[in-house]
This record gives sequence, C-alpha cells and structure tokens, in this order.
Amino acid sequence: MTPTIIIKKDSYFDSITLMSVSSKIQQLPNIQTVQIAMGTDHNKTLLKEAGLWTSDAENTSPNDLIIAFNSEGAQQEGPVIEMVNGLLY
Repeated sequence: MTPTIIIKKDSYFDSITLMSVSSKIQQLPNIQTVQIAMGTDHNKTLLKEAGLWTSDAENTSPNDLIIAFNSEGAQQEGPVIEMVNGLLY
C-alpha cells in the first residue's frame, strides 16, 4: 500500500499540536496509520520507519507541514484534509 503524502509549504505548527491532530485523524474510518509532522530530518526518518514515506516528502524543509497516512478502501484524502484544516486553521 502506498501512503498518501500531502505537503503544505511554509505552514509551521508545534509538535504537541500536530500530535493531537494526528490522534484525531487516526479515528477517521479506514485510516490505518497517520503522522502529521514538520519536515525535519528526524520526522522524515520517523515517516520511513512508520512505512509512510514517499519521495514527495524528500525536499520538505523544517517549515513545511507533512500530512502522511495509509488508508483502506475509499479515497480518504478529502476527509483528512478537511479535518486537518478544521483543526489547524
């Protein structure tokens, strides 16, 4: 299964906020794994370890928001983006 990666350039949020949002996204139907984090080298390593890595995240900077998830079944990108936007913006 290929993860979905969404990058929001120059969208900084602190890690506590992003962990909270990740846990809420995890509760959506059909979401298996999710990680929402800034594009730091450490977080990129965590994405790889979690099986959420694609080359889309390769050139992100520490100021870029990475939304990464695996899902089953129906397309989940719309509901995930809607929920992330509602929680962060």
